[in-house]
Amino acid sequence: MAIEPLVDEELRRYVEYLQRGMHTPGWEAVYDLEAYKEHARAVPPLSVADFGVEAWAKYQRQILEFQPDTVFDSPITRFGFGPRLVEVLDAATRLGQAPHRPVILATSTGSSASPFALPSDGHHLLFAGLGTASFCNYWSKAFARIAGYLVTDFGPQSATSERLHETFAHHPEAVILPAKLCAYHAALQTLLGFGVVSDHPGNPAYRIELVVAMELFILGHEIGHFFLEEKLTSGSEQRAGPQAEMACDQYGLLVSRTASSGLENWAAFTGCGAYLFLRAIEMSAMFEDKAGEDSGSHPQVEARAAGVIKYVLDNTAQDQLPAVEAYLSEYKLICDELQAFLVSTVPLFRH
Repeated sequence: MAIEPLVDEELRRYVEYLQRGMHTPGWEAVYDLEAYKEHARAVPPLSVADFGVEAWAKYQRQILEFQPDTVFDSPITRFGFGPRLVEVLDAATRLGQAPHRPVILATSTGSSASPFALPSDGHHLLFAGLGTASFCNYWSKAFARIAGYLVTDFGPQSATSERLHETFAHHPEAVILPAKLCAYHAALQTLLGFGVVSDHPGNPAYRIELVVAMELFILGHEIGHFFLEEKLTSGSEQRAGPQAEMACDQYGLLVSRTASSGLENWAAFTGCGAYLFLRAIEMSAMFEDKAGEDSGSHPQVEARAAGVIKYVLDNTAQDQLPAVEAYLSEYKLICDELQAFLVSTVPLFRH
């Protein structure tokens, strides 16, 4: 199943109307295509070093040849989320659980971490953009940095509370970055514009693995809403609310683990990308006054994260289960210890 191109003029105008409505004031520069093209033409030396020559050339070509579908269309959505969404839809098709109605990918003009799914009787609309991309990118760097310091300090040994405390003490930047991300998110409800963050000391390839795992799950979750919309009768309580969110989490895990890059990506296959995304959402909320509240439409993030672990362990082959369980247990410990530290810093940031 492929992503449907946005070629119908009436539908294009409708998508643009929705984009104007969900737009977050103050972030207009994010959708300035000319700024992207200027950046691509400039070829900053640091960007080439980070990308690699071939990857930078591909990026230049994509940006300079990009033709937007709407005034808000972003190359980040098309070239970043587009390939991931194709993988998710292909996996859903192989599993016999893909939505039948066409899916259109459009740029989200909201700045929050989550994409937005709009099921319909005609075309399903999925909005994703820089708000999601930046959240996944920054938090993957934070987690990869902690993992990198653990390897630097203790080699291949498993994480323990004692080793984590020692690493946090020796490398304060391992916890300062997550604290800054949480405080920034509490102030602006986004990580857009946070600034440049180095991959050091983590492996950039591993950071990308975490980003891909997060994005596959997030997109799979939203496709789950389309699948539920078609499968369940109108008015069914399972189509919305906490029960639907948990069902879509399971759907997202199923398709992200089955997607081609998911099978080659340990963080995706183990559900670690999904787990880390949800724990990052939970930690970000701690710096806000509404932390811990249940919205009514969504279950608490803590319950969703626990649900990810349960689903993965219940649906992993016995010969793979010990390795998957060990990997998830280590990241659960990392998140628990990191969150405990962040809890102690919340009063400092609030005052």
